[in-house]
Amino acid sequence: IKSITPMTTKTDIWVLRIFRTMIENRWGMSIYERDDDGGEEQDDAVVELMQVYNEAGVTNMCLDLIAKGVDISLQSEALKLLVGMLFKEGGALSIQKTIYAHLNKAGSEMFFKNVRTILQNLMSWHKWNGVITLEDGEDPALPDEIILVRCLQLMCEGHYGPNQDILREQPNNMVSINLLDDFVLYLQALDNIKCRTSTAAESAVSALILEVIQGPCEGNQDYFALNTELIETLNRKIRQRPVNDCDEIEEIELKKGAIDIFQALLEGQARKTAVYERMLSVIHIDVILVLCTGEETSHGDGEDKEEEEEESEESVELRTESLVLLQMLTDFRPTLKKEMGIEADLTKAVGTSVACIEVVWRGELQRRFFHVPDICRLLAKSTKDHFIANVNRTSAEDKLYGLLEATKEMYREILHQQLLTDYKVDKVFSRTNQDRATWLTFYMVLAMNILFTLFYHAVKVDCADIN
Repeated sequence: IKSITPMTTKTDIWVLRIFRTMIENRWGMSIYERDDDGGEEQDDAVVELMQVYNEAGVTNMCLDLIAKGVDISLQSEALKLLVGMLFKEGGALSIQKTIYAHLNKAGSEMFFKNVRTILQNLMSWHKWNGVITLEDGEDPALPDEIILVRCLQLMCEGHYGPNQDILREQPNNMVSINLLDDFVLYLQALDNIKCRTSTAAESAVSALILEVIQGPCEGNQDYFALNTELIETLNRKIRQRPVNDCDEIEEIELKKGAIDIFQALLEGQARKTAVYERMLSVIHIDVILVLCTGEETSHGDGEDKEEEEEESEESVELRTESLVLLQMLTDFRPTLKKEMGIEADLTKAVGTSVACIEVVWRGELQRRFFHVPDICRLLAKSTKDHFIANVNRTSAEDKLYGLLEATKEMYREILHQQLLTDYKVDKVFSRTNQDRATWLTFYMVLAMNILFTLFYHAVKVDCADIN
């Protein structure tokens, strides 16, 4: 147990806030605004500062402060500073490596024990407060310690495998603490409390679980799927409808997060049938099919036009991700379509919105399903066929160079087609119609030449007559 005097605690909090404020000033926004409004500009603004912090030992200091005996307000400030340091598109690799090196040492169990304690305290807070009904325009108010969930997520950002694994087991400690169990327990505790405040916490925990799995991290995939009730918990979530003060858009986003986790659990599971079999035995395929058709999200009233448009966008995202998941499951077990009687419905729902590619990964041929972006509809089929037929495949470098060259032409075509779409003339003037006109002209010329050939007559003329 660590001990810091109250006076020193106040000074430490002040110092940590100064460090965090320096980051936020360079960003031009707070750590709470960074998710929605930040980007590469903010990443570049703090590169040198992050390097100085990391080399000066600020990362290790923050980790050491997250321990039993340290005032919870000081721990919260340490977590907020860590979150600020870890914010970077694709993951702050240097900070993540420092965190792993620190936590992988013997004796780091104090950190993991305290993380478990904080998570248990958060669960107790939700159980004690129960359903919290918020007024219109009021945002959910969660404890400051919820920042821990975001911190753990950013530790694994960019699919950083070592930090994903160390949350499950710490081989150099005498006692290994598996935090994956606590993540699932947190979700289960929130599942019984249906309100906006609970939904906000569920979204944070779901995002953490997704980041811990993606990559994929095979150890976490197997543990979540085979040794916890994560699939059962998420299966209940996708069947629920908004109640109390729950916001429909937020509930749709939460369901989309659940579908993303299902996909992440199946990622790379080519010959490993255990995870697929476990998922097929638990989740309700008929519910997934309802999500694919969009019927689940069509019951909202929509108070104004702007809200209806936003709901429509969220519903489309949920529907497309559900289609991808359903394709993954039916690809593993093709007979599932006939067993469920959904062969015609699935074909109609999928259309051209879901595609797949075959890749050789770790020596195995695997099919990867994905949603086809709407922007691809602006490309004519002839453009895609031309790229496939003409790209040089002699080496990986040649393929990459050919792709870079082809994307320039594709980009120009997309911009031109987008301009035509804006002027509402894309149905008339388009590369597709140009190709159709080319083929029509070809067939017309072909028909004309055939007619010329059929009705061509050779007339014999006597040379004497000519003279």
